[in-house]
Amino acid sequence: MQMTDSFLEKMKLSTNSGTNEKQALTSWKSSSDPSVGSFSVSLDSMNIPQVLTLNGTKPYWRSGPWNGETFIGIQGVELIYVYGFVLVDDKAGTVYVTYTSTQRSFMSYYLLKSSGDIVQLHWNSDGSTWQIWVSDCDVYGKCGPFGLCNPKKSPICSCLRGFEPKHNEEWSRGNWSSGCVQKTLLQCTGSTDNSSQASKEDGFFKLKKVKVPDFAVWTSPIEANCSVLCLNNCSCIAYAYHHGIGCMHWSGHLLDLQKFSIGGTDVYLRLAHRDLDEKRNLRTIIAATVMVTIFSVITLCFAWKKVNKQGVKKSLISEETKLGENLAKVSLQELVLNKFEALVVATSNFSNINKLGKGGFGPVYWVMSIDSSVTQFLHFHSSHSVLLYRVDC
Repeated sequence: MQMTDSFLEKMKLSTNSGTNEKQALTSWKSSSDPSVGSFSVSLDSMNIPQVLTLNGTKPYWRSGPWNGETFIGIQGVELIYVYGFVLVDDKAGTVYVTYTSTQRSFMSYYLLKSSGDIVQLHWNSDGSTWQIWVSDCDVYGKCGPFGLCNPKKSPICSCLRGFEPKHNEEWSRGNWSSGCVQKTLLQCTGSTDNSSQASKEDGFFKLKKVKVPDFAVWTSPIEANCSVLCLNNCSCIAYAYHHGIGCMHWSGHLLDLQKFSIGGTDVYLRLAHRDLDEKRNLRTIIAATVMVTIFSVITLCFAWKKVNKQGVKKSLISEETKLGENLAKVSLQELVLNKFEALVVATSNFSNINKLGKGGFGPVYWVMSIDSSVTQFLHFHSSHSVLLYRVDC
């Protein structure tokens, strides 16, 4: 049964599980066209009751499960909740939700807009509104199965721990509808991995402060039973506990998960032991980093030694080449050859008067008489070899 686009106090959103008859809100076709639009809001009473917005026949938004006081999938609802919502089960198959204002100083109602958004309008002096639908993450199943939507991150979608994108190309283009798949098989599913990690029991990883996935199934009112019941049931892939509801279990896909900054519920995701061992993964990463660093340092050392050795070799070859070139330029004509008798006369029979000093190979004499155009130095060796150096004046 179609009602209107507005939900006022004491009105009922109801559903009958036997006949599947529902009283639902319907949107206008547009803001100026009051004919029936494509969006509708009704109470979904399967498993744990929640409010569901449909776009045609497809889910568009959901409120999350009812906890006896409010719907837990609306972020920050506890901070602005001033209305007495009530969910009633008449035990004859009909469940309905209604509300009554707890503050009589002003009136308020909920409006389903033609865009599918639900807003709360206040009839008071400031004309304030509160919009339930606030971000792209509120679109049903935005990140696909096993994807987590976080409106404060970019991109807004990421895979849950232990999962990876089902289609990497689509994921990189911002199409997350295909969601994620599990990296490691759970132990109870018959993992074919023969490693020691595969023989260890599955465990749970806590997802903090999230909008719980769709299709929650109630299992127990006792919190301590939640993990045990899930672990003993191979089809159970996650569980959560919320006061007023009790234990909720999920099987199949986890769909429509959202990270909350305020409120939310802790959901425990079942993973293979390999994906739970944070310390082991950290040790593996550190060991791999150290090995790569050591290998890089050794490689650089060998490269440096090789380059340095080649540089020294090239330097020596260059010096030898220069020395050879310089020696090749020496003209034998520059060497002064004199007979010993002439040297005796020139040095006054090697007189101490002409002696300049003594070097490592013998005394050195100064003469002018052999060639007056130059100053000459005579180096006389004890073996009677005579070397004569000259310097142009």
